[in-house]
Amino acid sequence: MKFRTAVACTQEIATSLRSGLDALSNAHRNSIIAPRSRKITGSVDIDAALQSAYPNNNRWDYAVGYYISNQDDKAFFIEFHRATVDEVSLVIQKKRWLESWMSGKPIDNLRPRRFVWVSAGGINIPKNSHQRRDINNNGLQLVRRLELD
Repeated sequence: MKFRTAVACTQEIATSLRSGLDALSNAHRNSIIAPRSRKITGSVDIDAALQSAYPNNNRWDYAVGYYISNQDDKAFFIEFHRATVDEVSLVIQKKRWLESWMSGKPIDNLRPRRFVWVSAGGINIPKNSHQRRDINNNGLQLVRRLELD
């Protein structure tokens, strides 16, 4: 499925679709590496779009589409957050909330997709810790900067 189509058909975020990485703040945009920026098919600030509907929930930050074929775009669901041991459970909770919110909506049909935690600052979670295993077991990729590919 195409990113723009999935977002446009997901009523709660349809009006939040932006070109390229325009939905991301400048600080966050600088943490994204896009060697082929023309392949970025759009972006959505999920947190801002859903703030009034879900004010007390820990919402996910962004979704970004990236062209892979005439039929499909890859979806990157991106969370910018401090990467410390004590924040792991919160980011996992945010991912679970996102998956629950997306369930049954057109945006949930985007495949392939990646859930990426981009560290705001350094990564202070030991590689062999149970927190790293929790990150991996919950389908999250933890990076300092995200390269769209």
